[in-house]
Amino acid sequence: MSAAISYTGGKDCTLALHRVIEQGIKVNVLVTFSPPSTDPRSFKAHSFDIIEKQAEALGLAHTICIIDGPDYLASYQGEIKKLAETYGITKLVTGDILPVCSNFMERAVEGTGVELVRPLWEQPQQDLLNEMWERQFDILVTCVNLEKIPKSVLDKVQDVYGVGKPLTQAGLDAIIKEDKSISPTGESGELHTMVIGCSLYKNVRINVESEILQEDIFLFLKIKGVQLVDK
Repeated sequence: MSAAISYTGGKDCTLALHRVIEQGIKVNVLVTFSPPSTDPRSFKAHSFDIIEKQAEALGLAHTICIIDGPDYLASYQGEIKKLAETYGITKLVTGDILPVCSNFMERAVEGTGVELVRPLWEQPQQDLLNEMWERQFDILVTCVNLEKIPKSVLDKVQDVYGVGKPLTQAGLDAIIKEDKSISPTGESGELHTMVIGCSLYKNVRINVESEILQEDIFLFLKIKGVQLVDK
C-alpha cells in the first residue's frame, strides 16, 4: 500500500498525512496539482517556498503536477497515471472533508488504477480541529477571502484571528461569534492555512518571514523568507 498525498501544506492534508501513516500506508510522494497559467510560486494561500521546507521536514519527496484544460478531468487522470508509474503508488490521499467541488476527485481517479483515500471525509469539523490541537499542530493563517469574512468582521477579532496569526480555538470561537455562517475549517473558502509545526517534522519547525498584502478580495501573506529551525 503506497500512496501520494495531495498536498498544499495546509492543516487538512497534513492531518490526512498523519492518519494514513498511522494506518500503515507508505507515503511515497507529496503532490501539488497546479494550473499552467499560474506560476506555482505565486500561489497566495500556499507558498511553494513553505511547501519545500515542509517536505524537507517530513523527509518526503515533493512533485508538482500541472493540470491543463480544456478537459481538466482528463488532465488530472493523466497526471495520476504518471504518478502511479513514476512513484509506484496505488492510492491518492486527500484532505477533503466536504464535497465542495462536486466530488471531482472521485472522478479524477476513475480508470487510473489508483484508489482515492479521504481520511477526513464528512467528519465533524470541530472533531477534526480538536484532533489538530491534540496533535499540537502549529497552524498559520495565510489567506482570508474578504467576500467570505468581511474586513469589518476581521477588525473585531484582529487580536486572535487573521492573516499571519496562528489558527486557534480561541480565534475560531471569536470569529464564529461574529458570524455563525463561517465554516470553522474554511470549507467554503473562508481561509487557507499552512502547517509550520507538527509531530511528523523531524525535530524542526518552520520559521516564516512575511508581510500582509491585499489583492482584489484576498488578504494574504507575501512570503519573504522560510527557514527550518530547531524545535
